[in-house]
Amino acid sequence: MTLVSNSYSWWINSELRTYDDAARYFSKARQPDKGRPLKSWARLFKVGDNYVVRIEATDVAVFTPDNKLTMVIDMDSLSCYGQTLSSSMHRAIPIAVLRVGKGRYRVQHTKAIDNIRNKGGSPASAWAILRTSPELFSGMTFDLATGQALNARKDLKDCVIPDKRLEWVRKLRKFKQGIKVRAKLGVFDTLAKEVHAERMAAGGPSAWRRPDWSDALWVDALYNAIKDEQFPMELMRGFVASASISWWRPTTPTTQDVLKESENILNNLSINLRTRFGVFDIEQSKVA
Repeated sequence: MTLVSNSYSWWINSELRTYDDAARYFSKARQPDKGRPLKSWARLFKVGDNYVVRIEATDVAVFTPDNKLTMVIDMDSLSCYGQTLSSSMHRAIPIAVLRVGKGRYRVQHTKAIDNIRNKGGSPASAWAILRTSPELFSGMTFDLATGQALNARKDLKDCVIPDKRLEWVRKLRKFKQGIKVRAKLGVFDTLAKEVHAERMAAGGPSAWRRPDWSDALWVDALYNAIKDEQFPMELMRGFVASASISWWRPTTPTTQDVLKESENILNNLSINLRTRFGVFDIEQSKVA
């Protein structure tokens, strides 16, 4: 029995398991306004009566006085920190994360894994539970006393509205075709030369600043462009500025670089964009 317990210790020994744990942990912060380091990747802050787990400038989860934990990280930010959170979040707070696809993660309170241990299950059973756990979304709340997800949803793929999906696919196809047309017309060649010149004038590769596609302003611009079948020059410039370049021998991004990067951006933001377009029936996705 000891062997089974040890094999699970890294799963269930999170630093903070309750609101009181968060309060006690934060009480030892040397500079409260700067938060207290939590493991090697996060910091804990006090905001009002709540305690917020933050990675860099992004809020991940919030402990509230009613002993509940709410996941507040948005899916775009989660894509940036997915590897860290998948491998390490359960060491800081009692939530295990498993990536199951582009922009899709499943989560489970570690009490479920603890229950497996108590019943003599194998470590592989923990992964089996995660593979069938609810999908994470911003606003998902757990009761820390029971480990229960209070507002879990069905998988979005099971809540697709066929007519809206078809409409979205048509819009997206037209947008991608429009991008290729502009590539053939040399629009991106011209913009690439301008962007390259600006980079060199500003100090070379170290001055490379690509758009933050997790920022609502850029996501809004992209969504509206697809929905309205428009191709604003600022958005096209954003695609060009995002294209990869060589740091040691800086070159001008090619049209193919831009096309590849635009496809990556659309893939990374796919769930966000489809959700905004109404492809998923969010009400239907709620578990009764």
